[in-house]
Amino acid sequence: MLPKSRSASTTSDSDTATRRNSKKARVDSNSKSRSRSSTPTISEWPEYFRKLEATHRAINTVYTFLSARKHIAPLFQTLKTAVEAQAKRELTLEDIAAIKFLLPNNVRFEYVDENDLKVYEERVATGGSMLGKDAANDIFKINNSNDIENSRQLLVFEFVEEDLKKSVSKLQSDEVKRKPKGRDLIKMPTYSTANMTKLISKRNKRFAEATNKFMASCTATGLCPEMVILSELDSSVPKEPTQLRNTPERDLKNVPYPPLVPRDRRPIPEIVDDLTMEEGYQGQIVENGALVFPAQAARFGDLEFLISQELADALYTANNVTQFYSHQVLALNDINDGKHVIVATSTSSGKSLIYQVPILRALEHDRDSTAIYMFPTKALAQDQKRALQNILRLIPNLCDIVVDTYDGDTPKEERKRIREEASIIFTNPDMLHVTILPSFYHWRSFFRNLKYVVVDELHVYNGLFGSHVAFIMRRLRRLCGSVGNNSVQFISCSATIANPREHMSKVFGVNDIEVIDDDGSPAGEKHFLVWNCPYKDRNEPALGRKDAISEATQMLVKLICNGVRTIAFCRVRTMCELLMKAVRQELVSIQREEMIDRVMSYRGGYTAQDRRRIEKDMFEGQLLGIVATNALELGVDIGSLDAVLIVGFPFSIANLRQQSGRAGRRNKDSLTVLVGDAHPIDQYFMQNPNELFEQPYADVLLDLENLLVLESHLQCAAYELPISIETDEKLFGHSMRDLVLSRLVKEPMKSVSSPELYTCHPRFLPMPSRCVSIRDIDEDTYAVVDITNGRNIVVEEIEATRTSFTVYEGMPSPSLSDCGVLIEELGAIHIHQGRPYIVRDFNPDTKIAKIERTNVDWTTSQRDFVDVDAVEIHAMKPITPSSGEVSNTQDHPLQYAYFGNIKVTMVVFGYFKRDAKGRIIDAVDVTTTPPVILHTKGFWVDVPDRALALLRDRKLHLAGAIHAAQHMIIAMTSSIVMSSGCDIRTECKAPEKEFASRETARKRPARLTFYDARSAGAAPASQRVSEWGSGMSRKVFEFLEVVLRKAIGRIESCRCAYGCPECVAATNCKESSIVLSKVGAFVILKAIMDEDIDPDLIPEGPEGNLPQSKKFVETIVPVEGIVKLANDAEIISVRQLSTNKDDVFTVKVESGNQSTYPILVE
Repeated sequence: MLPKSRSASTTSDSDTATRRNSKKARVDSNSKSRSRSSTPTISEWPEYFRKLEATHRAINTVYTFLSARKHIAPLFQTLKTAVEAQAKRELTLEDIAAIKFLLPNNVRFEYVDENDLKVYEERVATGGSMLGKDAANDIFKINNSNDIENSRQLLVFEFVEEDLKKSVSKLQSDEVKRKPKGRDLIKMPTYSTANMTKLISKRNKRFAEATNKFMASCTATGLCPEMVILSELDSSVPKEPTQLRNTPERDLKNVPYPPLVPRDRRPIPEIVDDLTMEEGYQGQIVENGALVFPAQAARFGDLEFLISQELADALYTANNVTQFYSHQVLALNDINDGKHVIVATSTSSGKSLIYQVPILRALEHDRDSTAIYMFPTKALAQDQKRALQNILRLIPNLCDIVVDTYDGDTPKEERKRIREEASIIFTNPDMLHVTILPSFYHWRSFFRNLKYVVVDELHVYNGLFGSHVAFIMRRLRRLCGSVGNNSVQFISCSATIANPREHMSKVFGVNDIEVIDDDGSPAGEKHFLVWNCPYKDRNEPALGRKDAISEATQMLVKLICNGVRTIAFCRVRTMCELLMKAVRQELVSIQREEMIDRVMSYRGGYTAQDRRRIEKDMFEGQLLGIVATNALELGVDIGSLDAVLIVGFPFSIANLRQQSGRAGRRNKDSLTVLVGDAHPIDQYFMQNPNELFEQPYADVLLDLENLLVLESHLQCAAYELPISIETDEKLFGHSMRDLVLSRLVKEPMKSVSSPELYTCHPRFLPMPSRCVSIRDIDEDTYAVVDITNGRNIVVEEIEATRTSFTVYEGMPSPSLSDCGVLIEELGAIHIHQGRPYIVRDFNPDTKIAKIERTNVDWTTSQRDFVDVDAVEIHAMKPITPSSGEVSNTQDHPLQYAYFGNIKVTMVVFGYFKRDAKGRIIDAVDVTTTPPVILHTKGFWVDVPDRALALLRDRKLHLAGAIHAAQHMIIAMTSSIVMSSGCDIRTECKAPEKEFASRETARKRPARLTFYDARSAGAAPASQRVSEWGSGMSRKVFEFLEVVLRKAIGRIESCRCAYGCPECVAATNCKESSIVLSKVGAFVILKAIMDEDIDPDLIPEGPEGNLPQSKKFVETIVPVEGIVKLANDAEIISVRQLSTNKDDVFTVKVESGNQSTYPILVE
């Protein structure tokens, strides 16, 4: 215990001066820590600091050995006895507060809710206070499980900068015999004494350096180091939240949030200033990462035609329209001239008027006119339907026009009425494909009078799904033509993409297209910040950066507490729920529980009722914040937003700019913050922020040569109306001829002069469209039912392909935990609205998963085994070296990239339980499942022989090098194609296999292999699958050199030693990025690009991040097997500087012999 005479609560003139300057001393110390230069060492520490160092050493030793046992929470009371025995002195709260003062970014010392420390599941008490009285009826009224009035607060101490390095090994034979039922044969991570000793030493050194810097800073400013620390202890010692709440005179002077949410928020520049003035700000805004886009005044134009007074009055009354913006005028004039139009302007620029006015004018001239509106989400369709109905009600002659929705939710008894009476229907591609087109004869009148087809958010229709939609549109045009209507006009709106005219032409099969992209609508001043998470320790970048979710949590809470209406976009559903959970916890910790109900999460999978309620609450201003996936990226009207937080780069420049456009509607200023995750593509843009605004948009890809997709829609078209090759080839392309002749059934000719007609093959009957899924996900969904306290309410619907990842059920088996308490190995943890649920039952037959509220702070992650193998070459090309010269010498043989058929085999065998920091705390088996086999497309590159030789010579890990190189390439693909982070995948290396000491028969070729995760669908192995897969891997294959150069540059610029999430350690790696060799990846990528590699600069292995204690069995072998070469394989030429026009290069073929293929010089 510190002497009271020296306590921070004792005041004097000198102590007051010390208190005023203590923050400055700490800031000076922190700023100096940014420099890598050495700090003068204080030769003789005062007694206070010598005792504090002894206390730190004891805490460090006890904590490190204790952290190897993950089920033991690092409580202050748990540490106290052992530390006192080690340090031979009493351990006080002030001691740890002083250590945290010296190491503010390396130590966690705070009160947390006891529920957040529970490793094993504990059910919510039935009828307990954790659930509100209305919980059985409304998920939004469930009380916060962290309510500090009803739970115990525990004081926690942790070192947060680094974890122990773990090794994984198989159970020994005697352990296998003793293995309890339900347990995986994976031994839990072990931590060697050497690793623990190394970490203890590193922390002790870090404390000494921080103390020396602090004392040097105090000496330079004339302050007493001991007095500076003592003056801060009163505010640094954590106080239990219940004590704070029960204190009548609650001091809000130092709280960085206003006590009440302001009615009118301040200007954005002031908000930005607040963010940068916070104590936690460490220069997170990257260099050149703060941009301001000036406000834009509205620009208007004049129509080349007249609209009726009734229509003008209705537009004014409904939308306050007195003039049309310049882009609206250009589009309306082109539509009036009979052209097809695609509009690519900003969010809230009035695009809806562009497709509302033409159909309203058409109805004024001919009440029989009809139109089809298609939107990517039901919510967006409902918004637009209401807006159109509001205008129609104001036009006397059109107030009785029927506008209705015709989708899967439309009752069957209503469908006939809508078909016969509606002039405008709101539908989607799925309904058009499955119901409307196959019922063509019932829709003949509607199709005959069809004037306009409106497709909003056209950029959404890309990849495989876009290819399906393109053929659905051709089927629609074909049926309209059969009833004499060849003048249907197509109107589309889209986010800005690189190829709008080409994309629209491919989707609809039309050519007379006008692109409108010069936005004339007004816009407020836009502030854009590129915000990188700071390093945990600036002097040790290898420790990594702080968590992006944590950084986003702090920012989101600051914004909403200052009245800034904010939406936070997350890349995936899991991140969305984890951020929501963190926001709830942060609001509790700052004593703003009243704000919890004003923030909600929003993502795919929630029931339609819940999504509509969240949208309504946001629109009406009841919510200040939404945490969402890209489900809200599209234009659902949720009212005016002030700020957008983008947590992690959202897969493409187009996604980024569209998400940014959700804030700042009309003349209001707005803020967008891109919070950089540890992902390599994020860090690439953190270092190159200008590319976020200068880089061209990515192409949207469609593949109209996909034979499986084409045949599927030819069968559907033939069912709707018999096919004539001569007539329909204009719509479906030349590839249809062979398919029609071989796969359809020829009708008997009625006469010699009758055209040859073909109908659907019997195996597709009775309804071909129901045999063809146009989505790249399963049609089946599973209902997730909350059974907490007998509620039995469906809270989510999950696609069948996601169930093994999110709702698999564990195998209950009683066992004794280390503390002697009987526990159960139950199911996975499922997070909904930021609250954890445990899976109680999963029934594939009924497609129901039952979940129950729980209070745990761990999550689960799937364990699976995947093999990715090249099957057949469909295209090949020589890789253009960095020098630009293609050569084929003995020292530098030509490197090829291949594209073709890929077979992926996956077996799910269990899951890991992980704590809040992602550490494995348990391994659990699941019921054995049969292998899932996917036939898809992909590309691959064989590792050059010189790279293999160098890696072996330097004793580097081959599997780790290949794994790291594959991660790096995938990370850079988002700069080439518009895709999500999981569209292209690879084979990840499992530590259980790569670190094994016994020889294995499973050898993998020295090859980098990548595949389309989304393909045309499951198919027998004997059946040729889609021609290009989803098209993503084909695009990367074509621009592989660009990706490789960016990958090499990213590795070179990353400051870590062995690989981190900013370079080769993928955060979404199924094998936790354990088997990695950063330097090995560098060698492989340089060799593929035929760049010079100095062997003397390549460090000798084994790598420091891999286990050091034993020699591993080599699982990688040189490529020797022969990949089949398709008969119609495409040989892609590249420009080469060789003067010999007869240069030929060799390629392995199926027979095992070598054949020569000339590479033509461009």
